[in-house]
Order: sequence, then structure tokens, then C-alpha cells
Amino acid sequence: MREKNISIALLTIMVYEAIAQLPLLNTSGGADILSEALMEIFVYVHFFALLVIFIVSVLRRKLNKGILIQLLFVLSILVGMFIWNRIQWYRLPKQERDKLLEYEKEQKNALYNVGCDNGKLCFQNHKGEIVIPCIYDAGKPFVDDTITCVAIKGKWGYINRTGKTLIPFQFDDADNFYEGLAAVKQDNLWGFINLKGKWVIAPKYEKIIQPFQNGKALVQIKDDTIKINYPR
Repeated sequence: MREKNISIALLTIMVYEAIAQLPLLNTSGGADILSEALMEIFVYVHFFALLVIFIVSVLRRKLNKGILIQLLFVLSILVGMFIWNRIQWYRLPKQERDKLLEYEKEQKNALYNVGCDNGKLCFQNHKGEIVIPCIYDAGKPFVDDTITCVAIKGKWGYINRTGKTLIPFQFDDADNFYEGLAAVKQDNLWGFINLKGKWVIAPKYEKIIQPFQNGKALVQIKDDTIKINYPR
């Protein structure tokens, strides 16, 4: 009697799942992302519940055909969901697919600066694992996979993804690299250095308003805001 009740309850859930999948087949884009994600979780949980019940019934040598039918049906829903997701993926323009893949890669490779209990700063990966220890007073996020600026005892320098110092801690303030140049401050004035730490534009600006983008940067000298070209 208990198995029969379980079978009826799961059959009711299965019918609900089948009906809930119908919005995914419309041409207007289907259910919203949250509803679709919850539905997928629901189906996976139902599938594994059915699988466990089926295995137990087999081990007890009491094969429940109703559970087997439901298991196969829910499995077919999972396969259908996978196929539908693949269809939706390849319906996207290639340029959008490439952007999404690049974004996923960036998220997977990203390092985030996080405050520590000792008042210092460390860097963690997307899993929350500490990759660079808690030894910095301040720092900025990695804008790419290679280098970022951090501070120790009031001086700024640059490190790579393993924490190795690439440019010594010698600047009063610093920004990340954009188009191969970074704005750094020394003796109350800003200039630009290259990836080797060499001055490309000597410190003579009072403020960097915008780093180099498309070969141009906005800087402030005295009370004037001027646009400068990328040095050649």
C-alpha cells in the first residue's frame, strides 16, 4: 500500500513536470530564467528520487513497474531539456556565443581582492580559495590574467597571479594597466609606466581622469583637462 501511494504521488509530480515544460516550447522565449532554473532543479531531484526507489525495489526483488515507467519518463524530460538547451544555444548568433564563452572563461580565471580578518587584503579565485595571501594593505582587482597593483606600507607596486612582485613597491598611488600603460603617482604628480616599470610619460599631471582607451587618455594639469595621445 505504501509503495502504491508513493507511486501515485510521484505520478502526480511527473504530470506537473510535463505541463510545466510546455512554456519552454513557445517561440517567445519560454519561461523566465529563474523559473526555468527552479524547474530543472525540481526535475533532477525527482529523477534521482525515482532512481533510488527503483534501485531499492530491485534489490528487494519487488520490481515496481509504475516507478520504472515514471523513471523513464522523467529521464526523457531530462534528455528533452538538454536537447532544447542546445537548440537555444546554437540559435544565438556566433558573436554572442563567443562573448558568453569569453565571459565564462574570465569568471573562471578571475581573482578577487578580499579583506581578511587581520585587516589586510588577499586574492581568492572563483571557488573562494585563497591564491595570494593576506599581506597587502590595499589593492585593485585583476583586469586581466597577468598583473594588478597592490600596496604595502603606503607604497604601491604590481604583482602577477601567483603573488610574485613584477614592479617594485615605489609609487605613492597606482592604477591598473590599460592598453599596456598604467597611471602611477610619484611626488604628488601622475604619469604613466609600461609593463617593465619604466616611465613612458613622466609624472607631470595633477590627476588622471580617464586611463588610455582607444589610444587616448584624459588628464588634468593645473585647472585644465586635456586629452593626450598614446605615446609612439
